[in-house]
Amino acid sequence: MTGSRTVAPLPADSVIRRTLAEWSWEAWADLFPDDDVDAYLALYAQAGGAGLPRVWVSFDELGRPTGTASLVEDDDLPDAMEQGPWLAAVWVHPDHRRHGDGTRLVAAATATARTLGHAMLYLYTHDAVGWYERAGWMTLREANLRSRPVTVMALELTTI
Repeated sequence: MTGSRTVAPLPADSVIRRTLAEWSWEAWADLFPDDDVDAYLALYAQAGGAGLPRVWVSFDELGRPTGTASLVEDDDLPDAMEQGPWLAAVWVHPDHRRHGDGTRLVAAATATARTLGHAMLYLYTHDAVGWYERAGWMTLREANLRSRPVTVMALELTTI
């Protein structure tokens, strides 16, 4: 896995899984205070089957993990009207941003959602609306997650 930046399904490697779980917990502890590293490890243990959840990892040129993204049935947004699936937990380590890792992670999740027969893919974000809009996502509505405003977005998979 050396030579170029890549994205792959979550490997069984326990060190990589723990690293991603620690990153994810740190990134979203304020939104999900009841979660811990073990909650992310439990999600990862469920990933990899025929359905959802699915998890991807981006790697740098040396094969080191740089980020992650997930595709889940339900992304814990209270009162969500959208059926799912949801693009969730998209995160790239700050030292590795602006190398296309996030774009590759989202593309892997989008392709899988389409392959699984879904017509729409949803997400919510509090700080990356513009980034997703440039990638073709459309804003559906504003919502609140633990008193924090988030924007719910959708991508129509049948037109791309």
